[in-house]
Amino acid sequence: MSWSGSSPIWKSGPDLSTLPASLKQSILREALSRQQSLLDGVRHYLRYSHAPSTYPAPPETVWQRHAARLYHYPAHRQGGHPLLVIPSLINRYYILDLSEERSLVRHLAAQGHDVYLLDWGTPGAAEQGFGLADYVETIIAPAAEQIIARHGLSPAVIGYCMGGLLAIMLAHGRPELCRAMALLATPWHFHAEDCPRMRLPENKIPLLRNWLASLPYLPGEVMLYLFYLRDPWRFEKKFREFPNLPDHATQQYFSAIEQWANDCVPLPRRVAAESFIDCQYTNQPYVKRWAPTGVCIDAATIAHPTLIVAPHNDRIVPPGSALGLAAQLPHATVHQPHTGHIGMITGARRHPQLWEPLSAWLAARA
Repeated sequence: MSWSGSSPIWKSGPDLSTLPASLKQSILREALSRQQSLLDGVRHYLRYSHAPSTYPAPPETVWQRHAARLYHYPAHRQGGHPLLVIPSLINRYYILDLSEERSLVRHLAAQGHDVYLLDWGTPGAAEQGFGLADYVETIIAPAAEQIIARHGLSPAVIGYCMGGLLAIMLAHGRPELCRAMALLATPWHFHAEDCPRMRLPENKIPLLRNWLASLPYLPGEVMLYLFYLRDPWRFEKKFREFPNLPDHATQQYFSAIEQWANDCVPLPRRVAAESFIDCQYTNQPYVKRWAPTGVCIDAATIAHPTLIVAPHNDRIVPPGSALGLAAQLPHATVHQPHTGHIGMITGARRHPQLWEPLSAWLAARA
């Protein structure tokens, strides 16, 4: 979620004209070598991208409204409580159901929980004027009511990234629809020390707000560019390393993640303004001025037991941002896996770093 208007890519480099000729030639050879290895890596990767990864077919759709659908992953055994899983509005739901082996929701169903996963779909005319509150009131709250009608119990809510902000809004405004929360890499303190800041002059913010208001949606391609600016050199690094991945399965996993990451969802204009101006720029959630529903959301008033997951190596939602929420919630438990934003969900260490601790925390509240 965090992005910055400044990046190392825009900084002027050293004056190479004063260097000895032999050193300049060495630098040029190294630059050409890196460029060639990047091109080789991209060429190697394209062999996989021409055959798109096959993600598991979603299970039964038990409810839908507008573009959104609610999928049910039935419990494999008795003993758990129902769960409502809320993904980010920016990326597709299937990062939580990436493959049979790398599916957080299927793992939770195997542990005895009836898991319900929201798929936002692609917003259409019905969602064009939506703000965050509309997603909660029109989709999330009715979905939770459907779960209660089916099970007679309010669900525990799992929010991933931006989905955690929506979970907090539900717990604050409709506390009876949520019995506990697990917030996975949920941003809250957008001006924490480890968070890059949105660097715009104060007088440019109205221009940004007006520009967003002129759009029906903020295109997904804009989101991709903002994430690229977050760490522009990572693109080079990961594709240079791609040909050296140890086996076909690892390369397929890389390809699946890349295809998911590039499958961004357009954001309704009000959601874009609330996300980038109200949250990123003015830090309203943390400073207790965030009122997307018309009522200020003070985390200190939320009584639900909550698990805050703040990965140590998260570059999308740095730990300081998520830990800012833990400091304000009165009943928060903190877990810090030694993984990144995506690695904790689907990576090689997903079981010990997130899946097992999350399962144990949910089981203790069943």
